[in-house]
Amino acid sequence: MYRIQLMTVTESDYQQPSWITDMGDYNKWPEPHREIDAHRFIHLTAIYSPLFMDIRQIIVGKGLAMLHVTIFYYHHCAVAIVHPTKWTTKKDGPGIEYDLSQCKFYEIGCQHKYRELPQDECRERGISYPIDATRWHVNECETCGHINAYDSSD
Repeated sequence: MYRIQLMTVTESDYQQPSWITDMGDYNKWPEPHREIDAHRFIHLTAIYSPLFMDIRQIIVGKGLAMLHVTIFYYHHCAVAIVHPTKWTTKKDGPGIEYDLSQCKFYEIGCQHKYRELPQDECRERGISYPIDATRWHVNECETCGHINAYDSSD
């Protein structure tokens, strides 16, 4: 079971991911971003807890409308959900019902194109690589340079 503790994050606590070119602000999208389907959203969020979460009201058009967006930042990517704007009161009790067909999902950051680095290249570049790790993999994105290392025996 995971427990989430909310805390204030200052600029000094947060380092912009190398795979995001522009963080935007409270009313803009981080760049780059692209729409994805619900299946991709679930695939990217199902295993790990996010490192950071960001809630924004993104202005669309000429400022006449705003989207309520929650962004989840992970080690290697960020994803966002645009919350539905249409709702009605429940007919069978208290609360509201949302039109979930309005939800949209986005992936934020580089579309990584990884290549696996050999052990000797990792050592030459000062990238940690355990000596006896037969199932250790280190990948580098050819586009943004992000390093992703993992143990495939897990």
